[in-house]
Amino acid sequence: MNQSSPFTFVTTFSKSATPMILTDTAVSAVLSINAAAIHYLNTLRIYIASSKELINLLQSFTKGAIPSPQGALVFQPALKNSADQPVGLTVWLQQEFLSGKPVLLFSISDSTQAADLKKKSPSSDTASPVLLLGVAAEGTIEFINRSVPGIGIDQILGSNIDNWTLPEQFGDIRQYELAIETMRPVIYQSKLMGPNEIPLEAKIYLSPIFEREALTGFVITAVPLYQA
Repeated sequence: MNQSSPFTFVTTFSKSATPMILTDTAVSAVLSINAAAIHYLNTLRIYIASSKELINLLQSFTKGAIPSPQGALVFQPALKNSADQPVGLTVWLQQEFLSGKPVLLFSISDSTQAADLKKKSPSSDTASPVLLLGVAAEGTIEFINRSVPGIGIDQILGSNIDNWTLPEQFGDIRQYELAIETMRPVIYQSKLMGPNEIPLEAKIYLSPIFEREALTGFVITAVPLYQA
């Protein structure tokens, strides 16, 4: 990895357009919550008054379940917002490392993947974890949060993001252009080269990063869709 790269787990987490929350492994303390999560929960009218209230909410999702280091758990909790309206969420839970210590990462999406999620148990460790990538403006991958089965991190870091885009998905370049033009995150569905080089369908959150109005790179979050 480029030692001067601005991309780390902390920066990709904080700049990701995917709503994300970090807790300790016991789900007893909130370590960080990114801006996307705060905005999304407010949009849903799920108002959190304190860290304790947020922990109680997250514990209601997991009910004590902890993912393996390699896998992810997926939950679809039945919630109601402050207006007593039902809210559909899909929550990914996986282990990560922060400053060498294990932590839990909650990634929150909407419930549009419900049909796919029903194909597997909602507490299946066979779910693919969410991937966080830091990509330089010219397309070089400078950070990824974990290895992918069958593909070593050394193969990924320093390579171009196009190398992991399936040929039929090269139309995704328009999504990059749109993110740059609008200077805002873009969310779309695509297919990437997944574990053991098997195509993985994913919901992509593409966040352009600017400094003084100059594009410096992208934070890409790939939230996998279930495979039958």
